[in-house]
Amino acid sequence: MHGIFRIFAVTLAMIISAVAHADCKPSGRINAQCYPDLQTATATAIAANQPLCLPAGTYMLTQEWVIDYAPLATTGFQIISDGAVVDATATGQRAMSIECSGGTPDNPKGCFYFQIQGTLFVNANTSAAAVRFGLNDFSDAHNSAKIDRLIVNNGGSGWAVRLNYILNADIFTVAVSAGSAGLVMDQVQFSRISGAASATTGTAMLIERGYSFANTIQAIDLEVAQVGLTINSPYANPQHLRVAILQLSDADCCKYRL
Repeated sequence: MHGIFRIFAVTLAMIISAVAHADCKPSGRINAQCYPDLQTATATAIAANQPLCLPAGTYMLTQEWVIDYAPLATTGFQIISDGAVVDATATGQRAMSIECSGGTPDNPKGCFYFQIQGTLFVNANTSAAAVRFGLNDFSDAHNSAKIDRLIVNNGGSGWAVRLNYILNADIFTVAVSAGSAGLVMDQVQFSRISGAASATTGTAMLIERGYSFANTIQAIDLEVAQVGLTINSPYANPQHLRVAILQLSDADCCKYRL
């Protein structure tokens, strides 16, 4: 009888091992849990031209997570998050940078169809932007991006989310910072932005450099900030912002520099 139980236990262990191994090779996608870190998993997914899957759980970073999807610039790269938490708090660095290398400010790289499907949480404690989408020098132009739900919390003095050279995108983000700005838009055009933004010691939404126009900013909550909305760029006329719902809680309304 003991021999039967022993055979059953060994068989069960083999089945469990086979299932676990199968989880690391899902059809048509790369499972981030099967790699030593997110950077390795990302590089593998881009090389294989497959979506990167982040099952629920916490992914601790030891360095900035750089998503350079230049090899897929014409077809796009997809991240599928099942409520995953990316935590860079201990590093003191930016948590996540979405970029597309190969361009210059005079001749930007045109990149298309980046997508985050599902809900992705990102935590940081940094003087930089916790999440940066696009390089600061406008050398990559990101077209037709789709972000379902990006929830960012920066416990440091930096910004929560920074958007650089974003065109025709659909982005829902909750951008929370203990520092100077929650959501920063630098050269964002023809895009729909919604969600929420806050900055305890600064501006909830800041529109600064470059040409920002023809955006629809709707159903967005700007709160817990000294100033709700600041537009500093002379090339971002406030009349080009179509605001459907803008709730300013515990904050001054708006500051424009025209």
